[in-house]
Parts: sequence; structure tokens; C-alpha cells
Amino acid sequence: MRQWFRLGTDELLFAKAREFQRRYSLNTNCYKNHIRLAAGYCHMPVIILQNPCNNHTKDFYDMFTQNSALKIIRDILEDIGLNIDDVPILDLCPMISDQWAQTRAQSGHSKEVLQAIYDAYDLTTQYLEVLQPATVIVLQCATNQSAVGKHPFLGNVNHPVAQRLCSSMDEAMGRKSRVEQIVHHQVRMVAGFHPSRIWHESDPALRKILATTLRDILSSVYVPYAQQIGTP
Repeated sequence: MRQWFRLGTDELLFAKAREFQRRYSLNTNCYKNHIRLAAGYCHMPVIILQNPCNNHTKDFYDMFTQNSALKIIRDILEDIGLNIDDVPILDLCPMISDQWAQTRAQSGHSKEVLQAIYDAYDLTTQYLEVLQPATVIVLQCATNQSAVGKHPFLGNVNHPVAQRLCSSMDEAMGRKSRVEQIVHHQVRMVAGFHPSRIWHESDPALRKILATTLRDILSSVYVPYAQQIGTP
């Protein structure tokens, strides 16, 4: 039987995250919240989001506002039988919020913003290379080069991990997955979409379909793990 080992927030794995936070003079809570979400059980499939919410400078639970991506994910995981601390959740672009990027760019530091995003992508690549998850669930389309609503910052930084670990609504609604190469190992990438897509949808019927689809995607991956962890 597999022995379940939980990563702690003091893992050496997260030392580079601290360096990153200091290099770009980010709020300490950016780092603390990042590693709290990134910690979880080893061998557990990893959720990949886009970049942190603007509330990530606040205390951990202040990020779980009504209809926030993290609250939606937490609620689904709890229904499955897991909690938010069981599952590693990584932002593809960790610790760099839209607000920080916009503020720095508007003050004449656009090059710094692009470099920070590239370095953040490097950080995620290093995590995945160490963790080597068999499966990642990608809940972001912002770096998809063919996306109509490509992110103004994240989508303009060329990096292998940003190009490989991006989804599309077509893939997500079709329940697609594919195999991607991350440095030296292969990972099964399950396509999803950012949870905020649900609440941006004005049609109640379509909103319900989106909510059900996201729940089904996460359940299909995590229910077997919840059953294993819950077995004495």
C-alpha cells in the first residue's frame, strides 16, 4: 500500500520561491500563500491555475472570497473527500498578480514584469521536475497562443511550460487530455478551464453546465485518491 507523504511549507523545494519573492520585493504573504497552496501530498495530481488573485497579499483564508477560483476548487475537493491542503495547487505564474504586473508596467517597468513572469514560469518548471506528478489538471487558458482573450502579460512571455501547460475551452468541454514533456519527464495533462469562467458567464443554463463540467473533471481525477487516502 502506498505511503502518503505530505509536503511541508518548510521543504527545501520552496527555497527558490523565497529567493523569487525577495528578488522582486513582493509582499511576504505572496510567498506564504504560494507555498501553503503548493504543499500537499506527494504523488497527488497537481492543479495548475493561472496566476494568483490580487488578494494574495492578505492572509491565506482571505483569498477564499465568494465565487473565487480557490473557493470553488476547495468546495469541489471537500465534496470529493479531500481538503485544500491535500492537493498541490500551483499557479503557472506564481506570486505575480495582475495588479502587481499592471502597477509595475504603468510605472515604466514593463521589462521587469516580463522578466518576473519568465522567472515565475521557471519556478513552476522546477517544482514539476522535482515533484514529477503523473497527472496535472490545467485550469488556465491564458497562455494559449490561439486564445481570443490571451492574457496581456502572461500570454506575451514565451516559455516552454507556458506553451505546454495551457488548455482551451474546446479541450475542457470535450474532456480531453494529452501527454506533455516537462524537462525530463512526461506528464498527463488533463484539460480544464479557470473557475472564474463560470461566474463570468451570464447565461444561467450555460453557467450550470460549466460548473458541472469542472466538477466532473476534478472528480474524475481525484475521487480514486480520496478513496485511497481515506482507507485505513
